[in-house]
Amino acid sequence: MRKKGFGIRLTSPISNTHIRFAGYSFVDDTDLLQVISTLQQYGYAILSIQQAVDTWEAGLKVTGGALVPEKTFWYLLDFEWKGGDWSYRTIQSAPGRIHANDITGRQIELRQVEPYTAEETLGIFLAPTGDTSWQKEKMRKLSLQWSLDMKQGRLTKNEAWLSLTSTLWRSLDYPLPALNLTKDQCEHIMALAIEYALNAMGFCRHFPRVLVFAPERYFGQVFHIYTRYKKFTGSLI
Repeated sequence: MRKKGFGIRLTSPISNTHIRFAGYSFVDDTDLLQVISTLQQYGYAILSIQQAVDTWEAGLKVTGGALVPEKTFWYLLDFEWKGGDWSYRTIQSAPGRIHANDITGRQIELRQVEPYTAEETLGIFLAPTGDTSWQKEKMRKLSLQWSLDMKQGRLTKNEAWLSLTSTLWRSLDYPLPALNLTKDQCEHIMALAIEYALNAMGFCRHFPRVLVFAPERYFGQVFHIYTRYKKFTGSLI
């Protein structure tokens, strides 16, 4: 892993393909990255990312935009070794400060987040460590809240099916490409909504799940979020 020219150059350990990037941007959501070698201290990374923030902010300003420091946060990923085992450095062991100017030009210190803590980006809770427990809990709560909301209304069987497939299931479908959930985890997320939905659609809530999640040609009613995407390709089934 090394810097070469603009951005960061990585070499895939599997395909040996060279990848060069400086960050990710989608609409108004941007992630800036800075990688340093093992011979440099993490303070160098903080200095480098501060320069990147300043450059990004200046580019926004000349085009009429501005950063919102209250919605901006940063992670520092560094490692410490104890007894032959490694762990991520905490904020206490690797403190730092990064600043950005708000729309009025006032300098504000950005919030540093622990590597183990997930933050919401584009509607998905993700942590640098790969922990998806925050997002799984959010999806479980969506399933529970939908069930509670539906119990307050009086929808027909067709309307209940439409609400499940076009409202709740779309919300659960959206974050799937960014996650790596097991089948049991997916079924735990879906369980509350499925039990209510089956009753609302005129089925016994214990109706065999192999038929509930069957393809349409076998008269299945809903798709299973675990099998929503084809393995490896990410394309819709």
